[in-house]
Amino acid sequence: MEGKRKKLLILVDTNVGGKGGAETHLWNLLSNLDQSLLSIDVIYFDADDIDQVTNKKNIPGINYYRIPLRKIHSFSSIKYHLQILKLMRNGRYDVVMSFFESSDIITAILGRLSGIRNRISNRRDTGFKNSRKIALVYSHINKYFTEFVAVSNAVKKSLVLQGVNPEKITVIHNAVDLNQFIKNNGSKIRQENSISDNALVFGMVANLNPVKNHASVLHALKKIHKEGYKAHLILAGDGPLRADLEKLTEELGLISFVHFLGAREDIPDILDSLDIFILASHTEGLSNALLEAMASRKPVIASRVGGNVEVIEDRVNGLLVSTDSQSISQAMKELVELPNLRIELAGNAYRSILDQFSIDYMLQNYMTLLGVPDQRTSPNANVGYEHL
Repeated sequence: MEGKRKKLLILVDTNVGGKGGAETHLWNLLSNLDQSLLSIDVIYFDADDIDQVTNKKNIPGINYYRIPLRKIHSFSSIKYHLQILKLMRNGRYDVVMSFFESSDIITAILGRLSGIRNRISNRRDTGFKNSRKIALVYSHINKYFTEFVAVSNAVKKSLVLQGVNPEKITVIHNAVDLNQFIKNNGSKIRQENSISDNALVFGMVANLNPVKNHASVLHALKKIHKEGYKAHLILAGDGPLRADLEKLTEELGLISFVHFLGAREDIPDILDSLDIFILASHTEGLSNALLEAMASRKPVIASRVGGNVEVIEDRVNGLLVSTDSQSISQAMKELVELPNLRIELAGNAYRSILDQFSIDYMLQNYMTLLGVPDQRTSPNANVGYEHL
């Protein structure tokens, strides 16, 4: 019927607009979808900071339902399952899309029971975090999804290896809101950390956990220091390895050059303070931090894994390296010594974001997936960025 909006239900384990990559992606998506064509509801589960984050980031026109579901298999969770089932049935949704494990399980089972015909699982990584138990659960519930969104071809490949029909998988890359990276205050970050304006600064934006490989970057920094390049390293993010990494920094004699900022909201300012961005992860689905660094016109060094190789063309819009400290240090040294290469890579990186990872480009793909006519005139229709 003409004029009728499609009804979309989103299920997410954490929140919309939180600090993680998937939460940022979901915020970018929901805040830009055309609500004249889509009616959107969100069911989100409990998390320690969820009230604070969600109250701050609520998107006008979207209904939010908080379900304090922490353990989906416990006896006490049955009442919440029934509450979700009731919401699903009463909502008469055309599409339900889930993010993260608990939401996937709920969507696969209750979404099917409630009669929602289109059930989409949005997969953000290659499954490296999944325990045997979760992997077994997915092997049973994947058949109940009608479609999958993979954030990269690397994630699509992992789904195919799990037995998912490749024809059910649509690759939709993350996107960057370029407006956030036009005017920022990197000098403030340098001042706060007593870093001079003429110092060369590397940086990482990543949770401090093993997969992000901070230790190799610290060892790489030590290697270039031994060659006389006294560069600084800013680490934005927090996590279980912080104490270990701080201890390693002390052991390497780098205390004056490594700056642990913790979890931060001012990521555009932090990126603006850097000369070179590093992403040394052992595995990646598709890193928002990498895209944001490129949107900030920074030269990037990225590990040759996962979705990184879909974003970075080696020596064109960034440098691809192995995850060992020697490979990372060689790339660091090269960019220290060749400022013209830094400028070239940074410019090409920004153009890559504009051409392939803009919000409008992502929205076109989602609107097609959801079966909603796209009224935008081009992938960059609303982008007016100069200095290309």
